[in-house]
Amino acid sequence: MELIERIDLSRKQKTIDIFKIVIVCYLFVWVLSMILFKSSLSNINHTDLTSLAIPMVLYFNVVGYISADRDLFVEFHSQKIQYKTNTESGCIKLDAISKVDISIDEIRVHLKNDGIRNINISRFLNYNDRLRLNANFQSISENITHKNS
Repeated sequence: MELIERIDLSRKQKTIDIFKIVIVCYLFVWVLSMILFKSSLSNINHTDLTSLAIPMVLYFNVVGYISADRDLFVEFHSQKIQYKTNTESGCIKLDAISKVDISIDEIRVHLKNDGIRNINISRFLNYNDRLRLNANFQSISENITHKNS
């Protein structure tokens, strides 16, 4: 089946890279300050360890949150829609769709067998990506309306 368009969630890989650089620089400065200002490693106190631990915990939390969204996408093929969002993933055949409801953060695809697929697009923060998603689903909705009339 021919791939017509793929819309990826474009969380910033640059953000992760910047965080890595900042943490490496911070670790370098921390180690350097421990070497220069402490006469021995036995003089390291809880404040010194806390000043190391807080940025590290912050780094892993932010990178983990950003990395969790790395593989999210919606693909439009000639015969199907394939998607992976933060809530679910799946494949919908175009001839199985009876109706499409488009809202701000969710696209509800009603199937002919009375099922409903909710495609959560809340993590797609890029405005142009949302416009493309809405336009593609609107086109599918219009094609269904023309077939039914």
